[in-house]
Amino acid sequence: MKLIGALENLLAGALLAALSGALVVSTTRITWPYFNRLGVRQTEAVEVRERF
Repeated sequence: MKLIGALENLLAGALLAALSGALVVSTTRITWPYFNRLGVRQTEAVEVRERF
């Protein structure tokens, strides 16, 4: 069930990008422990999505 949910999210994101004509870059497995220079912590579960 977890894999199916992840696939649905991925496909929905790809469809949204295709319809809007955007390039979407998703970055996962970020091992840097801080979100910013102020020292805000983040986990390896963080995902960054950029639309161009």
